Amino acid sequence: AFIFAGECFDSLKTNTLAIKTTWPQFDLTINTMLEIFALTADGWTSTSAEMILKALQHPDLNQQQLAAALNKKSQSAISAGLKRGGYDELLKLLNYYQQQLKNLC
Repeated sequence: AFIFAGECFDSLKTNTLAIKTTWPQFDLTINTMLEIFALTADGWTSTSAEMILKALQHPDLNQQQLAAALNKKSQSAISAGLKRGGYDELLKLLNYYQQQLKNLC
């Protein structure tokens, strides 16, 4: 893991996140997906990042409960914030990543 981390770090240029494994095709696919998702995540405000983090940490909470946990005014503010932050797309990316790792391992 340490060797892969060093190799991956050395290869970073403009990317802020990358993964290196023993499966080059997996690396290519997931790193391309991460680069595309970074276009959205790089635009997150601290409020958006906090909202998405809370939603990821507590997938059992509905939007109204998230609003209460984050001291937001309404469920609609949470809905709009998650949509703006690409939350559904992030979930798809994470699910794809987990499924691919299960298939490879």
